[in-house]
Amino acid sequence: MQKIASKTITALIVAMLMASLASLAFITPAKAVIGSASTPVSKAIKNVTTRYYITGSGWTPNAAFYYQWGTSNVWSSGTAAGFTADSNGNIPPGSYIDLSGSTAGTYYLLLSQTSDGSSGVVLVATVSVKDTGPSFSLSSTSDYPDTTIQVSGSGFTPGQTVKIYWGPSTVLATLSVASDGTISGSFTVPTVSKGEYCVWALQSDGFAARYGSTGSSYTTFTVTPTIRVDRLSIAGRVGETFTITGKGWTAGESITAVSVAGQTEAFVTTPIVASDGTFTGTVRIDYAIDATGPANIILTGSITGQKTFTGVIVVSTPAVIGDEAISVSVVTC
Repeated sequence: MQKIASKTITALIVAMLMASLASLAFITPAKAVIGSASTPVSKAIKNVTTRYYITGSGWTPNAAFYYQWGTSNVWSSGTAAGFTADSNGNIPPGSYIDLSGSTAGTYYLLLSQTSDGSSGVVLVATVSVKDTGPSFSLSSTSDYPDTTIQVSGSGFTPGQTVKIYWGPSTVLATLSVASDGTISGSFTVPTVSKGEYCVWALQSDGFAARYGSTGSSYTTFTVTPTIRVDRLSIAGRVGETFTITGKGWTAGESITAVSVAGQTEAFVTTPIVASDGTFTGTVRIDYAIDATGPANIILTGSITGQKTFTGVIVVSTPAVIGDEAISVSVVTC
């Protein structure tokens, strides 16, 4: 009897341990380990597409993301977000999802790494979608680095501040809202490579403003190439040199050709555009320039192509061949 009782007790203990382990496995699902995610936007306007830049860490490395957007905070099914965690489990810089709400109310932005949410679900933001809201506009949406762009806006909350963003996190300007709800100010186009960039406005309470009368909370700003020269004028004689500095060109491209006043010249060393869109190159006059007055410079980038810059340098005197000056007419541009 004692042996039977001992075996029975042992069996009971084993069964209890197995049940305990099974219970632990049940209460520790995969979704218990999951990363973080957030966005600065907490208020948006009805039927206005708002860009939600998302940051976060602690996710499964190299796994894709899915999101759910709507009036329910319970995950049902996900849509591919279009970005993937990096090798360290971080959400890559600049990751975003464009969303809009068709009616006013409370919306939820949820994020997971599986379409069914089985990997775990994170609430990225609870967004209050309003019938109306603030708007802003720019004096131009295309220009070159170092240009001053004017900003204006209305419908903001007096006493708040408004940040003008370039891309996900670069603040171009911080403006105070006047008593009548307007903003006014300016920013300088950053030194970046040629291309299109997102500019958007965010009130300090998380309200994303509409751009103008569009159906979007942001606008695309196009950066175009520009150059500067280190001399106001040249004589146009063979062997003469001057330096060109470029901004807003395509990163990694080479500047393959240069023409001054219609005459093909050469760089001492072929300039290569840096990651910020800048380059510096020294031009050598190999062929005498037989014109005076304001002159065009034409540059050819291996990616950007040919760009003409009007009247950026002055040819001050006619070139000399031997002892005889060439008679030329003034070129105006």
